[in-house]
Amino acid sequence: MTPQEAAEKMMGLSEEQSRASDEYADLEEKKLRHFSEKRTEYKSDKACDTAWQATEDGIKHMRLGIKLKELTRKLSAIKAFLRHSENIARNIY
Repeated sequence: MTPQEAAEKMMGLSEEQSRASDEYADLEEKKLRHFSEKRTEYKSDKACDTAWQATEDGIKHMRLGIKLKELTRKLSAIKAFLRHSENIARNIY
């Protein structure tokens, strides 16, 4: 992979991360609403959270959280590659 290809990949991943973050924020809001509306139906906060996780939105929330972590790791690796390439170009190594 060339530095130019890495930079393009980084831009695409950053865009994907931005969209996923927006969707994740919406799901966080739904989770808070679920908690405030349904908390009295459960004996504990943990039970209410578990009920949220069993919903379709709760599963989407969990999957999106994992995807965001994956995107963060990929972006970090690309940034490290680009720094390394930059150092090679400057004859630092």
